[in-house]
Amino acid sequence: MSDEAKLREYLRKATAALQEERRKVGELSDRLAEAERARGDDPVAVIGMGCRWPGGIDTPDGLWRALAEERDCLSPFPADRGWDVAGLYDPEPGIAGRCSVREGGFLAGAGSFDAEFFGYTPEEAAGTDPQQRVLLETAWEAVESAGIDPSTLAGSPTGVFVGLTPQGYAGTDGGRERPEEGTDFLAVGTLPSAASGRIAYVLGLHGPALTVDTACSSSLSALHLARRSLLSGECSLALAAGVTVMAVPDVFLEHSRFSALAEDGRTKPFSAKADGGNWAEGAGVLLLERLSDAERHGHPVLAVVRGSAVGQNGTSNGLAVPNGPGQRRVMKRALADAGLSAADVDYVEAHGTGTPLGDSMEAEAMLAVYGRERHPERPLLFGSVKSNMGHPQSAAGMAGVMKAVLALGHGTVPATLNCVPPLETVERSGGVLRPVPASVPWPGTGRPERAAVTALGAGGTNGHVILERPAHPPWERSGSPSRERSEDWSSGRPHDSSWGRSEDSSWGRPEDSSWGRPGNPSQQWSGNPARNRSGNPARNRSGSPARERSGAPSRERSGPARDVRPLPWLLSAKDPAALRRQARKLLGHLDAHPGRWCDAEIAYSLAVTRSAFTHRAAVVGADRGQYLAGLRALADGEPGVGGGETSPWVESGLARTGRTVLVCAAPSADALPSHGSLPWEWTPFRDAVADLDEALAPYADGRSLAELLGPADGRATDEDAALAGFAVVVAHAWLWQACGVRPTTVVGEGRAGRWAAAHLRGDRTLEAALAGLTGGDEPPPEPARAGAGSAGAGSAGPSSTGPGPAGPGSAGPGSTGPGSAGPGSTGPGSTGPGSAGPGSAGPGSTGPGPAGPSSAGPGPVSPGPAGPGPVVIELPAAPDAKSPSFARQLGAAFVSGVRLDREAAFGGPGVRPVPLPTYAFAGAHHWWLPPAPPSTPGSALGSAAASSPVRSPEQR
Repeated sequence: MSDEAKLREYLRKATAALQEERRKVGELSDRLAEAERARGDDPVAVIGMGCRWPGGIDTPDGLWRALAEERDCLSPFPADRGWDVAGLYDPEPGIAGRCSVREGGFLAGAGSFDAEFFGYTPEEAAGTDPQQRVLLETAWEAVESAGIDPSTLAGSPTGVFVGLTPQGYAGTDGGRERPEEGTDFLAVGTLPSAASGRIAYVLGLHGPALTVDTACSSSLSALHLARRSLLSGECSLALAAGVTVMAVPDVFLEHSRFSALAEDGRTKPFSAKADGGNWAEGAGVLLLERLSDAERHGHPVLAVVRGSAVGQNGTSNGLAVPNGPGQRRVMKRALADAGLSAADVDYVEAHGTGTPLGDSMEAEAMLAVYGRERHPERPLLFGSVKSNMGHPQSAAGMAGVMKAVLALGHGTVPATLNCVPPLETVERSGGVLRPVPASVPWPGTGRPERAAVTALGAGGTNGHVILERPAHPPWERSGSPSRERSEDWSSGRPHDSSWGRSEDSSWGRPEDSSWGRPGNPSQQWSGNPARNRSGNPARNRSGSPARERSGAPSRERSGPARDVRPLPWLLSAKDPAALRRQARKLLGHLDAHPGRWCDAEIAYSLAVTRSAFTHRAAVVGADRGQYLAGLRALADGEPGVGGGETSPWVESGLARTGRTVLVCAAPSADALPSHGSLPWEWTPFRDAVADLDEALAPYADGRSLAELLGPADGRATDEDAALAGFAVVVAHAWLWQACGVRPTTVVGEGRAGRWAAAHLRGDRTLEAALAGLTGGDEPPPEPARAGAGSAGAGSAGPSSTGPGPAGPGSAGPGSTGPGSAGPGSTGPGSTGPGSAGPGSAGPGSTGPGPAGPSSAGPGPVSPGPAGPGPVVIELPAAPDAKSPSFARQLGAAFVSGVRLDREAAFGGPGVRPVPLPTYAFAGAHHWWLPPAPPSTPGSALGSAAASSPVRSPEQR
């Protein structure tokens, strides 16, 4: 054995030993985390948020901008809900059936819903309470914002806890008569319990799903229950939410009759000028996880929930009247639950509705609990988000929590509008209580920054939550989720046996008899016997020998180690228009954060943290400018963008199959690729060539692949070309295998290609295949191409198209796929609850979509004939300068529907997930309208259109 071979063997053994030590450390870490949970010391982290708030706010960043700009988010009464807007107003309070204000905190387009994305018909969408619809979209966004592909949560013990109060949609509240038509959908679509159940159904969640109604404290009650469920081990992730969408204006009418609305409609929290409040709506969803799990899985920690409490006023001076002792009790319980003193909290996001009695009583409670241990030099800052948007009722606590999380993250306490001059209670506190009429930096204390949030329910149930700024900014420490823990559902990674799963059999494991089994080409294919599929020993769970990524001794011999590995940016959506919206949304995000993340981090995050839908696109560029140009072309619907040295390469189409045919077309002596044109930037390829050099040596007089490709006389002999072509094909195949590709069939063209295919199918060992190739033997018979038809090596297939319509197969109402039917749907195409998410390809992989015409990748990746045939991957790529790089091949494979292990293909040392925009939902208006009179055409159920009857409350 040569010195080099001995060194290589030593490195392999050392790597295997390091892997074993890593496994032991992981086990100890898991035991420590379990011990922490058993002691109850493990807090809960907020790892994701999704929202809709008045003023057109549809992201947490949008909420922060509104707070930082001190924006008034009120708007006129909506004209698209069937309200008699003109007849509602009367400036004189106290008149029955009239409202003394013209504005409120309304959601822009509250009836807007992407019915097709979730598989709803227009009738079912209109028959579903808009509170439930907005929760579906914001829950999806909360999961995506945490860097988790929502489809991977199917089957997980993820809980859903929703705070909601019925708002009279379709006559289900306020004494209105139940409609006679359309009750098949309305019966379930307006049930409060369906609000949480619908989220669990669509995402396939198996944890607890509860809807809580404690009036204005509902969302804090939901958060408290979600936290308790996580700490008890009942669930591994939890969605905590609050929502209000007013289907009828009753709450305005009643409070106007009581003269309880502010004269100008503006809430003035804790002000001596407070004259009443105003009503609002909104939705906020948090994704929660135990802190130790979040850190281990690399999820962003936005804030830590240190403590929470919910309590009742009990017998008091009125069921719906604020109660000071009850408020003080719940504050003290939350502090005790957090193990903190009142002096450990810097800011309280108060309930602060702007009513003189309520605000005075809450200020007294804060002074009694938080004021005793404070000095005027370290006052308790406090405020209320209701000054910006009004009172969002059941979502009020969630609005306060999101404001506090964002304020902690930005290190700034935003202004509370209309809060001066302060209440008498604040004035006599001696400076211990201090409102925030203008934004101020978060006070520096030398300890973790903390905020508390209060919500008070009209039925006497109050909530209080203590939040803490995390030790590190979110995303700064995030890494790809631990592969050792990928079987734990809380990591957002699956543990089933789906394609592309990185935890199944480590590729090329010699001890696994199913690998390379002769005569069984449909099973796993034979791979490199020396390393795992990803080429990353830190992520090999099997403990099989693997090469150290940074120190292969034959690297200089096998090829140059390039610093930059170009990767495609992958996008997908449910339809072509949504794909264009995705591109526009990503462009806006990158424009807002120029240069913040590298291209590889964006590529990794797009590939791993987002679901793969059937309409797909891939963009490859040489630099950021080309990537952005490709996104712009995709967003603008430009067809046929592609691939010169000075332009980006863009591919889009409809994924239609998960079956793949690998065609091994070893090049002839005249067509051998140059040494520099091979994908040396990919570590698995370099490592594969290093191993092949060792195997080639006895058959090539000790020469390496580099020497076979570039002989001194300038042209390889036929014998050398056969060996070089064989090695190039096998190295490329091992690279595809490292990216998770598992072909249905492996076939070859030419003697060298057929011998390479025989080895890759497992019909022959590497040594036997080389011996047969050099000995002049005929390769073994090959299997049929499984429907590939005429689509062999070199077939171009349909030409590449732009991001316009991709032909039949577009997902639409009633389309199959996870989440294609809402709760209660029994029609054709509906799916049961265990589905992996709306139309997604499944956990951690890019899977098949509906059959139909597919856009083909140029050259080495092409579809078969029209229909549901397999995708053909040709090895290697054509050697001319215009042929696609491996990044382009990878992108084309994704677009065509080839199943990839995206974690293995796009991950690597130093690559971390980064925040990306969430799915670009479409917004068609869906609202139930009462039956039209016989003389007026219309429908009792359906999307409210311009021709639909919009009837006043009197006409009902």
